[in-house]
Amino acid sequence: MKRKILISLALFLSFFILGAGIKAKAGVSDNVTGWLWGGSEDANLAAPGIPNDGNETGAGWISMNGSNYGVNIPSGEGNLSGYAWSENLGWIGFNPSDVSDCGGDPARRVGNELRGYARIMGIKQEMVNGNAGGWMGCISLRGTNYGVSIDPSSGKLSGYGWNGENNNDPAVGANVANGIGWIDFSRASIQTVKRLKICRNSCDSGNDPLTVTNKLYIASGESVDDLKACFSNSDSDKCSGGTDVTNDSKTEWKKTSDPDSVIGSISANGAYKKISAANSKTGVAEINVSYKPDADTYDTDFGVNVSGCIPNCDANNHCKGEVYMSCNEQCVGTKADCVWHEVKPE
Repeated sequence: MKRKILISLALFLSFFILGAGIKAKAGVSDNVTGWLWGGSEDANLAAPGIPNDGNETGAGWISMNGSNYGVNIPSGEGNLSGYAWSENLGWIGFNPSDVSDCGGDPARRVGNELRGYARIMGIKQEMVNGNAGGWMGCISLRGTNYGVSIDPSSGKLSGYGWNGENNNDPAVGANVANGIGWIDFSRASIQTVKRLKICRNSCDSGNDPLTVTNKLYIASGESVDDLKACFSNSDSDKCSGGTDVTNDSKTEWKKTSDPDSVIGSISANGAYKKISAANSKTGVAEINVSYKPDADTYDTDFGVNVSGCIPNCDANNHCKGEVYMSCNEQCVGTKADCVWHEVKPE
């Protein structure tokens, strides 16, 4: 057993030294905070007369985010990315390219579950050199009786991943010296980013919100009456859910720039907000919307372009191929089920 312990220690030192050479860089999308804990017990590795204390074969603490690294879990279904860091094991990769030979899918979010594999990168590199001791370093995130889950309301993770160098199956063999063993994800969570978005018609339309560059277009003297202020913790750039705070008492709509006085009024329209353009005016303005639910204020700005005429081709109501003019713009119809009638020449 002493020989087994020495071999394991040598492998870990090798993995750590080599793994430390991998460069990782945190991006703005690295949204997982907290720590993982690997403290599996193995009675065979406790020294004589010393009780197990949770540190015999486990990985110890694994940091999910630092100044130059991090892990990202998408808000919807999709692959994880990035790196975590362990002082004992070095870098742990969550990228698809890290686990191509782990025998399954890459680390991936499916609904509110994590599936697939992460990877101890030092072991992967040692495999290339033939010095991994038969280990692969694959960390399974879900199996028949275990797995990592996400609380959609809080972003908190729960459950366990597993590294066992025995076909990654915790049911094969009782000696977890054949791998790192269980890894507890319950001390990590997805950091939610609260955002205010201005959307047309619905907070869940899936369209792009209005911004300073994605302006609202209104014809002079006309109005748009379907605006929504949507407050959400989704990292999506689309109008994709959230709380409707359009006419909340803590929400304020105001002009911040209107040099040509093109905004006639900002008013409530039932559950929506209505912006009316002044008559006989053209130009560009900006509107700020702020929401202050507590000590923090969340705000966003969007542009308004008021012109003498807003093109509206309404192409689906014109026969396919028909060329016509709308607001001095040439349009081509797209309606496919038109019935053409021959007209007798006059």
